[in-house]
Amino acid sequence: MKRSLDSFYIPVSEVPTNVSISNVTSRSFTISWDKPRNAFGELIGYILIISSAEDKVCVVEEFINCSTGCKSAFPNQTVISPACKEKTKYQNVDKTELLSRRNFTASLNPDTEYTVSVAAVNQGGKGHTEDIKKNTWEEGRILI
Repeated sequence: MKRSLDSFYIPVSEVPTNVSISNVTSRSFTISWDKPRNAFGELIGYILIISSAEDKVCVVEEFINCSTGCKSAFPNQTVISPACKEKTKYQNVDKTELLSRRNFTASLNPDTEYTVSVAAVNQGGKGHTEDIKKNTWEEGRILI
């Protein structure tokens, strides 16, 4: 009996929703997002990559992995961006945390434009990314 490959295909997730950057200072900002409208299966994590916009140098790559309450997970050894290899971090969360609004605060350099990429991960792999560019303030900027 011949089997169709389509029965084994799992589409990757849509982009996370409501991706935003707030609390911008000269040395940090906070990235927030919600789960995708359609994960096309079980959502098992997120991949967050922050890089300098000008020269594409990786600042951090964060794997947020569902470690409790999910049927599957992606391995901690997975490195999507070879340029981030030394800057990769892992965070294990339970399913409730994974499906809630996510926040991540990054430590950065002043007066620099960054590209933030967030992707949801399902059994099909890394999904489509939502990319946002944001500048940190120059050092010494004061809010009035």
